[in-house]
Amino acid sequence: SELEVLRERLQTDIELSQLGLAVGIIHHEFSGTIRSIRRSISDLGAWSDVNENLEKVYKNIKINFEHLDGYLNLFTPLNRRLYRKKEDIRLLDIKTFLIDLFKVRLERHNISLKHTKGFGKRNIFGFRSTFYPVFVNIVDNAIYWLNQSDSSDKVIRLHADDSGVYISNNGISINPQDKERIFDMHFSRKINGRGMGLSISREVLDAEGYSLCLDEPRDNSTVTFKIFKK
Repeated sequence: SELEVLRERLQTDIELSQLGLAVGIIHHEFSGTIRSIRRSISDLGAWSDVNENLEKVYKNIKINFEHLDGYLNLFTPLNRRLYRKKEDIRLLDIKTFLIDLFKVRLERHNISLKHTKGFGKRNIFGFRSTFYPVFVNIVDNAIYWLNQSDSSDKVIRLHADDSGVYISNNGISINPQDKERIFDMHFSRKINGRGMGLSISREVLDAEGYSLCLDEPRDNSTVTFKIFKK
């Protein structure tokens, strides 16, 4: 049984390594291409100043390009090579990143992403490449389950105090029998879910001296995750 578990884990690690390499290659190749496109758009902008027929085309290309460029920039905090130094990360920086990443989905599903004063005043110490993906995974899950719920006022709320950081939502609650199983590799209640995000998030945080757990739901919430220093 232990051998089978290790084999499955090895296969998962290989898949993640391949995915990480692919993302790294895409980011590297795109960076060069983006610079070239940016120069070309700048040249087109100069032409549009003297040709009214080009102005509308230029603005349309520029807006769509900036949208694509913004998504590419979201990869940067996830790249460990660029963030080898531990630092005090403002929690508000993490929220800004989450809004940039999920803005379209949040608006489409009428979900609010809010934070408390406690969250706004605090920092968390470590690598950005460690914490950003964890928040992304938890918020991504929250959006999915909020979209499956019948709640009329869908909210993801970020809070922090001296004991840790909390990510809450008022979507579908987690069954009592699943409270620890959700951290098991390959366990998922999502349709076609891979069941890897929370398990990997917990391991990554554990390696940095932090823990991830399912906490008692906070006020007006049905699900609350907690990240805290061990």
